[in-house]
Amino acid sequence: MCINNRAHSTKEITNPKPENGIPVRDQTLSNVSSTPHVLLQTLAVYLRGDKGEVKIRAIIDSASQRSYILNSIAQKLNYQPHRRESLRHSLFGGTSTEIYHHDIYKALLTDISLNNNCNFEVLGQETICATIPPVADGNWMKEPKLTQLHFTRRYWNAHSIRINYL
Repeated sequence: MCINNRAHSTKEITNPKPENGIPVRDQTLSNVSSTPHVLLQTLAVYLRGDKGEVKIRAIIDSASQRSYILNSIAQKLNYQPHRRESLRHSLFGGTSTEIYHHDIYKALLTDISLNNNCNFEVLGQETICATIPPVADGNWMKEPKLTQLHFTRRYWNAHSIRINYL
């Protein structure tokens, strides 16, 4: 075990020898992070519709098989559902939700520089997740491989931002 660095330590436990004479050793791995912050993959983008455009914060969830939009944003942009789907969502840990009826919309997503557009089929949802704090400033943002990234805090002056799109 490394005494000076608790960030990546192992603790070895030796049990008494079993009947076959081979010692059994268990290892417990622990990661102690110096910061409780987790960086989530979010994007600042525009959603466009009949009633204009709205700047939103989208979260990228690689485990999700579908894309979702807040019902309030769909209404604000005058998106009209073109069908409905009834789904039961399977959640982390093996639990499932009751059957939920989603309106299905066509959404036009545009990057923050207004150069690229994408059409998506999205499911309407009352809530996507709780508010997520923006990225905390730090020297890590100056690393050469990160200099081409544009952090969403440059587009909003907020301590936490509601996720509008998944």
